[in-house]
Amino acid sequence: LINGYSSAFFYVADGDKVAFNQSGASMRTELRNENNWMISGGDRSLHGSLKFIEQTCDQVTVVQIHDDANEGSGPNKPLLRIYRHLVKSPVNHLWAAVKTDDTGLNTTHVDLGPAPAGYFSFDVRLVGGNMIIEINGEEKANLDVSYWNFPGYWKAGVYLQDEGEATIYFDELYEGDGTIVNHSPSVVITSPLNGESFTPGSDITITADAFDTDGLITTVEFFEGNTKLGEDDTAPYSYLWNTVPVGSYTLTAKATDNEAALVTSLGVDINLGVQYTLTISSSGEGSVTNTPSGSMYPENTLVNLIANPSEGYEFDGWGGDLSGRQNPVNITMDSDKTILATFVPIPTYTLTLTISGNGSVTTSPSGDTFEEGTVVTLSAVPDTENDFVNWSGDASGTEDEISVTMNSNKSITATFSLTVSVYEDAENGIQLETFPNPTGSMVYIKYTIREPSEVTLVIQDLAGRPVIQLMNDFLPSGAHHLEWNIPDNLQSGLYFIKMKMGDDVKISRMILDR
Repeated sequence: LINGYSSAFFYVADGDKVAFNQSGASMRTELRNENNWMISGGDRSLHGSLKFIEQTCDQVTVVQIHDDANEGSGPNKPLLRIYRHLVKSPVNHLWAAVKTDDTGLNTTHVDLGPAPAGYFSFDVRLVGGNMIIEINGEEKANLDVSYWNFPGYWKAGVYLQDEGEATIYFDELYEGDGTIVNHSPSVVITSPLNGESFTPGSDITITADAFDTDGLITTVEFFEGNTKLGEDDTAPYSYLWNTVPVGSYTLTAKATDNEAALVTSLGVDINLGVQYTLTISSSGEGSVTNTPSGSMYPENTLVNLIANPSEGYEFDGWGGDLSGRQNPVNITMDSDKTILATFVPIPTYTLTLTISGNGSVTTSPSGDTFEEGTVVTLSAVPDTENDFVNWSGDASGTEDEISVTMNSNKSITATFSLTVSVYEDAENGIQLETFPNPTGSMVYIKYTIREPSEVTLVIQDLAGRPVIQLMNDFLPSGAHHLEWNIPDNLQSGLYFIKMKMGDDVKISRMILDR
């Protein structure tokens, strides 16, 4: 096992224990020593130390003496079977099933007492034709078995007597000559854990679990290598090792029982490596989060830094043993590090709005001072019987809602104009249509007149002043059209197309958006 063999049923556990596992109905995992012996051939014994880890079946057997039907006339059945029963009264007891005659057909069951919760020892001693069973050094059965006149051998493991699962750890298992011997205690370091790391200069508490199945623990000694650190003679066994310096150490514990038997635990390796200091400071309003937290780190620890600016501030960069503006950022603690995080106020800019005409402008977010980079939405809201014309200044366009990015001070004008109401006579009025509208370079004007007439077509500005006259001519009745290429020197804005025929006047709005 120690050399690497393992399976799902038979493997090393807790560093130096042999684990047996089995599941199903009447299944088994076992070790056999197939060296047959006769009860009349001399005294002999089997010793073991084990612990029940798991049992879901009603009954599980852990130790047997089995006859070998291949070499004798035996029944090919267990002569002795030590088992734990969870249901049989009294519940959770150990029992011995013993063949009571030379035919191997009749069996008696002997109560060996409550099943111990932890590790316990069993000794089966065959002395002068009697079988003596001891649990934790206390005799529980003494039976005449001299009538066993067929070959037998030792077996141990997990035997499911019904359906379920069981796992048993064996700490010891060996044969003897039948004499009473003192069995060694057991000891294991429970803290610190193998491979655990500590900060140099730490105080480390070493704790151990020690037990003796046939006596008492008198003392537990704690060692680092060959150097004794201290001892404890009272459970729970522990020792406080103060101010441990940088280095790698192997800890062991030695337990001695009341008959001077001594055993040494498996070693536990710990490390107190080089530690480095991380010093973090800040300039301006903000903080730095470091993960893992702390100021002392083992060598080569990767530390994550996040700069957290306060409201109204922004992160401006790292200084000291770190540079750049990457956020978050990782550093490797391969030396003492001093880190500076710089925070600066976020620049603010002013938005100045001017209203020309009758209307208002709403801003989202509201206000007139904004942090750099803020996107502000402007919405033009004309008063009743007014129209929005356009934006000018540090914004342009004729859409009633626009967005501006505050990367400087901004001055923007919203222009509104009165809505033009035109009398229309369904029978006699002039029909006038313009498109596209808004336009950037050309407008197409369609109109219909009811009878031959003198017709004028004039472009006017917002104040009603003539800008350009497109037509002054005598035209026949019917449908007409005019394509006007707008001069380059005409600025963007709202204009009126005014057509007059006799006393009839038709006015249409035109938005020029270059």
